[in-house]
Amino acid sequence: MDSQSQRLFQQSTVLGVLSLVIAALVAPTTAQAAIEEIVVTAQKRAESVQDVPISVSAFDNSALEARQIDTFSDLQFNVPNVSYSKGNFSGNNFQIRGIGTLLTATSSDSGVGMHVNDVYINSPRIFETEYYDVEQLEVLRGPQGTLFGRNATGGAVNLKTRRPDMDELYGDVELQYGDYDHGKIKGAVNIPIADGIAGRIAGIWVQREGYTDNLLTGDDIDDRDQWSLRGSLRFELGDNTTLDLIGYTFEEDSTRTRSQKQFCNQDPSAILGCTPDGLGTEPINAFATAGNALSSTLLLGPLGVFDFFNQNLDPTTNPGNLRDVRLQYEPEYEAEEDFYMAELVSDISDTLTITAIAAYQDTEVTSRQDYNGTASDTGAAVIPAGFCATVPAACAYFGTTDGGGIPVSTVLDPNASLGAIAGGSEFVLDTRGAGRDLSLAESEQYSGELRLASAFNGPLNFLVAAYYLDFETETDYFVQAPGLDYGAVALALDPAFIGNPDQFLGLAPGYFNSETDAFELESTGIFGELYYEATDTLKFTLGLRWTRDEKFVRDRQVFLNVPVLVDVPSNTTTFVGSDGSFTPVTNISELITAAAGVGDYDADPNIPGGQVYREDDIAFEEITGRFVIDWVPTVDFTDETLVYFSYSRGYKSGGINPPIDTTLFPNTPTSFDPEEIDAYEIGTKNTFWDRTMQANFSLFYYDYGDLQIGKIINRTSLNENTDADIFGAELELLYAPNENWQFNAQVSYLDTELGDTETIDPRDPTQGRQDVTLLKDFVDASNCVVEHNGLGPLSDNAAFVAAVQGAGAPYLPTGRDLGGFGGVPGAVIPTTPNVSDSAFTACAAAAAIAPLFGYTYLDSVGTNLDGNQLLNAPELTFSAGAEYTHFFDGGLSATARLDYYWQDEFYSTTFNRRQDLIDSWDVWNAQVTLYGKDQQWYARFFVQNIEDDDEIVGTYQTDPSSGLFTNAFFIEPRLYGLTVGISLD
Repeated sequence: MDSQSQRLFQQSTVLGVLSLVIAALVAPTTAQAAIEEIVVTAQKRAESVQDVPISVSAFDNSALEARQIDTFSDLQFNVPNVSYSKGNFSGNNFQIRGIGTLLTATSSDSGVGMHVNDVYINSPRIFETEYYDVEQLEVLRGPQGTLFGRNATGGAVNLKTRRPDMDELYGDVELQYGDYDHGKIKGAVNIPIADGIAGRIAGIWVQREGYTDNLLTGDDIDDRDQWSLRGSLRFELGDNTTLDLIGYTFEEDSTRTRSQKQFCNQDPSAILGCTPDGLGTEPINAFATAGNALSSTLLLGPLGVFDFFNQNLDPTTNPGNLRDVRLQYEPEYEAEEDFYMAELVSDISDTLTITAIAAYQDTEVTSRQDYNGTASDTGAAVIPAGFCATVPAACAYFGTTDGGGIPVSTVLDPNASLGAIAGGSEFVLDTRGAGRDLSLAESEQYSGELRLASAFNGPLNFLVAAYYLDFETETDYFVQAPGLDYGAVALALDPAFIGNPDQFLGLAPGYFNSETDAFELESTGIFGELYYEATDTLKFTLGLRWTRDEKFVRDRQVFLNVPVLVDVPSNTTTFVGSDGSFTPVTNISELITAAAGVGDYDADPNIPGGQVYREDDIAFEEITGRFVIDWVPTVDFTDETLVYFSYSRGYKSGGINPPIDTTLFPNTPTSFDPEEIDAYEIGTKNTFWDRTMQANFSLFYYDYGDLQIGKIINRTSLNENTDADIFGAELELLYAPNENWQFNAQVSYLDTELGDTETIDPRDPTQGRQDVTLLKDFVDASNCVVEHNGLGPLSDNAAFVAAVQGAGAPYLPTGRDLGGFGGVPGAVIPTTPNVSDSAFTACAAAAAIAPLFGYTYLDSVGTNLDGNQLLNAPELTFSAGAEYTHFFDGGLSATARLDYYWQDEFYSTTFNRRQDLIDSWDVWNAQVTLYGKDQQWYARFFVQNIEDDDEIVGTYQTDPSSGLFTNAFFIEPRLYGLTVGISLD
């Protein structure tokens, strides 16, 4: 912890202690009011949270409103050792005690189980919608498996919605308006329908302007326009049986951004794109990316395109203000979710209760956004004259028929084999350097759970349950960039079509696509717990679980894989097979099928013949459990004390790595192993001073085996395993000295340490070594490294350079006169910072030729994670809140509340590089509420993030083919407004 962090933490601690001291001083002067008991169902039975031997935080609807917990992201400010960050694609990372989603794979499981009314949701949208009509929200910390249907290693979150009330007709409505033209309406109505039947309808609508300014267009982006509606029915089927039917729907259509800002310290050489020494607000060197490398002089020199040394490196295209961007393609975000469940609870005897839950959920999300957010002011782009003169048909296809450099404005056919996404939306070709990506996901799940619980009068009781989940999803991720279209033509250049005004050869598709056509998960679990009360004050719990997960994936990666002949006058595309065949195609699926049929495309080299998709299946099976001792001692200075010790064996299944181009990267592992955790915890829960004070404390230690972590490399996510040790402590305080005052504070400590794991860091391929040459592949834009072995830099070895060039690959070293390459006299590519020798070439050629000259070829210089911290795991966090209520004559009251949160610095990746270290930060929230008589109405002024700080909660770092940029995710900026609500009886 640095000195600034220490000062902030000391200030935070003083604030919390001072709050409690003030509370203690005012306590004797006014009447005491006991803390309201919080009843939870963390162990599938109703009991006070102070009697549960689990670290659990619970919030009812009033507590959520008081602490301004509107969404899941707000929980990080209110629950010990919780962090939250958006993901770069369509997911999120909600971490408890450092454990969450630390990898990217369709087949991976989250470390934290998300539940709605005890139903596990594998692909939830609850991160996007705001809370409404909530009965209770519970956050359980530590491995879960013997109480919930789906096992989890980090913990579980259970959102419980309000059920219908049989007795009264009533409702409530709330209106909110604030800055950013923020508007919100939410409400609920409870309707007794008939004897033993009641219904409840609740909903929410949220709309606001964007938090981020697009300086290129003047528009604001990252806005919200969403709504959700929930209906519930309750049937009392006799004295001992209830049936609940619940369904909700959610929709969003907004300009939500998946990431808010892109960071880069620009590499002038384009070998890396962004250097590994910091996170500046500079644009990436675009010619380090595949999209621009393919449109550079390296490939297009024969076509008269000489722009490699005339790059636009203007740093102003990435504004310094974190809420300013320059987008050529403004974001589009559409999400939908439908959820239905039925829960039957029946007391089949005085001592046995059976619970049956059946649920269905489907969801889909479509997200498009600018790839870099650093577009220049250049207007309509110009295709260089040499390109049009050499390949006039391609120039006409791209929208220009004149070789004089006519602006490009034509929208490509969405079903064309080059450029636009097949079946997607329009895409304008130009050379501003901008591109965009598209993330798609569509999921469906069925689940069922059956539980039997006892309530015997004797010392022995039990819970036994069975669970089944059937989950299916399809995902797609695309990247489009104009340079890919240029490269698609240049890579397939054929003398037979030079100067042909009607036809040209190209490689298709002219975009990157990682597609999971199907992922299927079948998860089966049998679990339960046995409870034994040895005495009135001593209890033992033994839980066991058997789990089996079966996973199947069908996927592929396509990117400039297949040659096609494009006839411009007829606008037709024909696959050109290596066997001399010609097959007309109308979309990418037909193209890949035709290519696989003659062996020109193969998504799965492990199966003979060309495969349209890779298909793989994998299964995992494990027995886990927990053991708990809880003791209620008699302590003179407390009203009630619980002391507990628990040991849990947690487990999360492994998975299959996302697809990769196996022709370029044949040795990439196809799967990652399951992870296991031995978790030890000792804790105590205490009530003091006539139940006006609660103090809960816990210590925990996790011995983690094969923890799943990931990185982006070779245009895919590579997930691997490592070991880890996690130690921590949590203190939670709640004090209500009288009916006017209430205080809360919590302090969390988390020490995480990764084990001895050799890996490679795509962001820093040389690891600072000066005895290696760093190479940039001029086609796929990957990096590779060659060790000198005492022979000196490769670029000084004329014989090696000649051999590479003789193999048909360029070799262009940085920092050296290139002899007029690209038509530029005295052309010199700038050197790569902190690298002794670097060059543009073909990594495949270097790999084949380097050993012949005594060098050693490497994909990258290795690094070891031993001793590194987990990502997004600050060592210290602190929060405190103070609330004062004044009661007026006539039944009115006013409540003022102030909340504060501070967190220590943390690393945003497991590599723990200098630029990965995010400084400590804090947040203040406040609100004042005026209540009418019996709280029939209220008016509330609120402000969130009072200091309007743009704090980073997580990052995503890409691979060399995208320029090694870093996308950052922020907390929301300051928001203030007025809320009014009324209860209707």
